[in-house]
Amino acid sequence: MLSIYDYRDGLEDFPFRGHAQDNLAQGMRVIRLRRRAMIAFLVTDNKVEIHGVYYGGSDYETLILRNLN
Repeated sequence: MLSIYDYRDGLEDFPFRGHAQDNLAQGMRVIRLRRRAMIAFLVTDNKVEIHGVYYGGSDYETLILRNLN
């Protein structure tokens, strides 16, 4: 099974995987990991920034918006 670190490392080669969440921020994407975790990251022209790893029933959208402001 892939770990969070494996997913993180894979973003360098394939940054546009996951689901776009432009309603949160332009370039924001999320990936589900093993049904219980969610990795949120922002793709810009030259980098990928991980904004959080959320578990279980976390309201990740609210947490992301709070952290961006």
